[in-house]
Amino acid sequence: GDSQGVFIRDQISRDTQLDMGRQGERGNYYHLYINGQYWGLFNTCERPEAAYAATYYGGNKEDYDVIKVEAGPYTINATDGDMAAWTRLYNAAKAGVADTAAYFKLEGRNADGTPNPAYENLLDVDNLIDYMLVILYGGNLDAPISNFLGNTSPNNWYGQRDRTGRHGGFRFSAHDSEHTLLNGAENRTGPYGTATSWSVTKSNPQYLWQQLSANSEFRLRVADHIQKHFFNDGALTPTAARARFAVRTNEIYSAVVAESARWGDSKVAAPLNRDQHWLPRVNNIMANYMAQRTATVLAQLKARNLYPATVAPSFSQHGGNVVGGFRLAITAPAGDIRYTLDGSDPREIGGAVAAGARAYSGEITLNQSTTVRARVVNAGSWSPLIEASFTLIQTFDTLRVTEIHYHPGAEGSIDGDAFEFIELKNVGTDTLDLSGVRCVDGIDYTFPLGMRLEPGRFVVLVSDAEAFSRRYPG
Repeated sequence: GDSQGVFIRDQISRDTQLDMGRQGERGNYYHLYINGQYWGLFNTCERPEAAYAATYYGGNKEDYDVIKVEAGPYTINATDGDMAAWTRLYNAAKAGVADTAAYFKLEGRNADGTPNPAYENLLDVDNLIDYMLVILYGGNLDAPISNFLGNTSPNNWYGQRDRTGRHGGFRFSAHDSEHTLLNGAENRTGPYGTATSWSVTKSNPQYLWQQLSANSEFRLRVADHIQKHFFNDGALTPTAARARFAVRTNEIYSAVVAESARWGDSKVAAPLNRDQHWLPRVNNIMANYMAQRTATVLAQLKARNLYPATVAPSFSQHGGNVVGGFRLAITAPAGDIRYTLDGSDPREIGGAVAAGARAYSGEITLNQSTTVRARVVNAGSWSPLIEASFTLIQTFDTLRVTEIHYHPGAEGSIDGDAFEFIELKNVGTDTLDLSGVRCVDGIDYTFPLGMRLEPGRFVVLVSDAEAFSRRYPG
């Protein structure tokens, strides 16, 4: 009965989080029958509680704290574990994190960014940033702070953290996102409330975002994520957003006819249908909302001082496959370009030029697979980071699968699947650069940039590194 119903808004937020390289709730569409009677188009999704977190982040589900909002009182509670770690995170954020030492301590790091085992890792900052960009891009009216509750209460969010500290700080999942993709000019950047107006029982990821926004290192880190996702075919560019949306609209295009036949006249006298009602709304999202939304949210983030005036550099080719000897040009409208080829940041924490950064003076010749990272520094002000991975085109005739261990026996309470492995060998006389080589059937794995295999050497892909090392200690 809702004229704006397109059956995709919730799922597209989940898909977006996944496309940004984060874990998210996977979902699918189904025709549902109950005792043989057709009941319409249904959408299932994963529930991001302890078992979900253990599956995707590692560890045991018994070790996870999972925080969510309880509808009704709209206060948060632990569906798994307890609220102790979240309360410590809330108290630290409430006390203020404008100081760099306080900010990095949330991640278990020292003021210079190095890990400190004495500090607990309470927050996955990069996950928080991408989660909030999904919220802001969608113009989400009902998560993690609800417009329908006067923007004074949280709703529709999950957070997960392993209490052992081995698998990172709290991470967040886009959940229950129907109130999105509505108004192309919607601004959900806030701020909502103050540091002291949010109690721990009402706290939420956007509260953390607001508190962290007082920190200059956090603001530049947000800008780095914006640069990645809002430009160069990133996940929140119009082209990527439309492509993602089209996958789902194409998937349910025919099913909407059956859905409308089942329910189209349940709330209105003249039945709603696909071609006259659903399709125009879908086309409006594609043609209007997604055409303007990237630029609109970018302007909103700039107004919140989360994207600097110093323009990031541009690459003559933004990553991809290249032949040996490829020459990469880097340009910028103003300022000095600093770049690295080893994956490090050209800027040190605090604002100095990193020791390993190079000053750009001309085209860079690439003879191996690498990640190029660059920034502009102009009168002491740094641009967002731009990075791209370049993979050298080559043949792999000398890379062989030499052993497959499939479905071994169990060991005590550990399922045998944990001991599965695949062994590969370089049988040639030259070192192989495995950067970007992928296994796509049976297992899904991509070798990282810089992975090289010398002649006669082996590499083993294992299902569970801890279990494998225990069974095969040598």
